[in-house]
Amino acid sequence: MNFLIDECLTQTLVWLARRHGYDADHVVAMDLGGTLDPDLMPLIVTASHTFVTNNARDFLRLFSLENPHAGLVIIRPSVALAAQVELFEAVLADLHADPDMANRAIEADYAVAADGSEEIRVRRFDLAG
Repeated sequence: MNFLIDECLTQTLVWLARRHGYDADHVVAMDLGGTLDPDLMPLIVTASHTFVTNNARDFLRLFSLENPHAGLVIIRPSVALAAQVELFEAVLADLHADPDMANRAIEADYAVAADGSEEIRVRRFDLAG
């Protein structure tokens, strides 16, 4: 799997993905910072990147227009560095159990558990054009 991390997320996620044995790069490190979302899509699809972002609104729509694609990871909502790392760790654990991301999305966020505590929730769904 080859992750491309969006500029809205910390570059620490690149290191984390690599530590788990995945290829990864960051939009800013590729000198693509400030590139409009639709203009990133040809690179994402052509290079078979699994894209990681917190911009669900735009990228859910853009990925739904692509078939095939290598997957979309959504870290919700916009959260601080430590929370981004924690949520991405949960995504990586989920991918370890099931690495198939073809035309799929994974969304990771925080939810309130039955006892009132906060827990990480990871959900997968199909996302094909």
